[in-house]
Amino acid sequence: MPGTVLTTLIDQGVYPDPYIGLNNLHIPDTLARQPWWYRIRFRVPVEKRGQSAWLTFEGINYQAEVWLNGQRLGSIKGAFRRGEFDVSQRLNATGDNVLAVRILPPPHPGVPHEESSQTGQGPNGGQLASDGATFISSEGWDWMPGIRDRNSGIWQDVRLHFSGLVTLRDPQVITDLPLPDTTRADLTIRARLHNSSRQPQTVTVAGQLDGQAFRQTVTVPAQRDQLVVFDPNKFAALRLQKPRLWWPNGYGHPALYRVGLTVTTANNKASDQQTVRFGVRELSYEMTVDFPTETGKRVEFNPLQAPAGKLLFDNVNRREVAPEVAVARLRARADQAAFAPVAVPAAAPYLVLKVNGQRIFCRGGNWGMDDARKRVGRARLEPYFKLHQQANLNMIRNWTGESTEEEFYALADEYGLLVWNDFWLSTEGYNVEPTDAALFLANATDVVRRYRNHPSIALWCPRNEGYAPAALEDPLAQLIATEDGTRYYQPNSRNLNLRTSGPWNYFPDPAAYFREHAHG
Repeated sequence: MPGTVLTTLIDQGVYPDPYIGLNNLHIPDTLARQPWWYRIRFRVPVEKRGQSAWLTFEGINYQAEVWLNGQRLGSIKGAFRRGEFDVSQRLNATGDNVLAVRILPPPHPGVPHEESSQTGQGPNGGQLASDGATFISSEGWDWMPGIRDRNSGIWQDVRLHFSGLVTLRDPQVITDLPLPDTTRADLTIRARLHNSSRQPQTVTVAGQLDGQAFRQTVTVPAQRDQLVVFDPNKFAALRLQKPRLWWPNGYGHPALYRVGLTVTTANNKASDQQTVRFGVRELSYEMTVDFPTETGKRVEFNPLQAPAGKLLFDNVNRREVAPEVAVARLRARADQAAFAPVAVPAAAPYLVLKVNGQRIFCRGGNWGMDDARKRVGRARLEPYFKLHQQANLNMIRNWTGESTEEEFYALADEYGLLVWNDFWLSTEGYNVEPTDAALFLANATDVVRRYRNHPSIALWCPRNEGYAPAALEDPLAQLIATEDGTRYYQPNSRNLNLRTSGPWNYFPDPAAYFREHAHG
């Protein structure tokens, strides 16, 4: 643990390694068509007895039903959403505890195509895409055979966390540079406090950053959440002079900071604490947009200057400016404060990413999936990040969100590799759409809250090759504006402010790429 069903069965010697020869053909596809049970015994550490206890599942696939000591705690659905349960009253403080988890694979696993010289390449995915928040390529793609369990299982850690009555939830650190000046930076820290008790709780939230302290006292209503905000205008420790900036590979050092946050009660007893790693950097985006009074206007968009939680772009009523190349329209009555004219336009109408005010020549690779058996610890992933960096690349595309886990983003931060981050949709008009929009959005919301502090994430994109379906387009854009507020929601991976992709097949004559396909 953690491990997918197939990974565990291979480790136990039940099935051979599918990475070798034709072994994958010896593994039955029924692994993706039956439930699986996980079970473990554990004891509560003596020093933790009497504290609030939280059982957190960092990632399961596709659905989990959870029992503790014979009592059902609840369920989790979707591969990218955490499951958290308050088990304070369910734990046996002095004896054994038994945790049992029933895993249900995706309900529409599809039928993988068995690729060969006779049967050909086969389709890209299939019915699995209708389940939305899962590893949609695990049904098989032109670059990968079907994964027999569809990555079902408990694929990330399960943690038992102890705290007081008030806990910290998903703190966010926002860095703001007065560009083009990069000699100072303002930090804003936001976090939700959760009070699990039946009485209001007055607590102090304290922070430490580079040896400087800051704190404020907050009263959290009973069994409610309360937002706490540290504003640089009120806390001098959050105004950095000569900050160490985070830069993409080839443009400078990817410097990282840590801020420690602690919640203490009125009697100065620690209730909860977290350490957040972040980078001081600011993203902006040059693009072409149709304004109400001017079409084809070249502007620089800075999300930090946009009104909080407001939708600015109309990506549905877009305008085609060249074959398969479109630009968005600004919504009627949209606030234009986040847009600045570009003095020296470059690459119009295409998207230009800027980091700390500098245009970045993005050179990257597409990660279809980190590992087909979801062995995604640092030791396994880091060599690939190192190779990516040493090849002088500076961007990784997290294709259809198949590589969405903490170590992926942490390594991207450390190696200065920008991440183009897709969600779990593929080719519009070819792949089927998710049938449960609410489930998709619940998983997407948790992903944004969970990983938004990683400086490597450059933008959010709904899908590979196409626009989001109507049920998801505005909700996803709204999600990014509300829960992130520092990045652009790029609505299409190849047709809006970009060019079409391809070709995807092999050319014996390399010159053909330049003669016939120079524009993709």
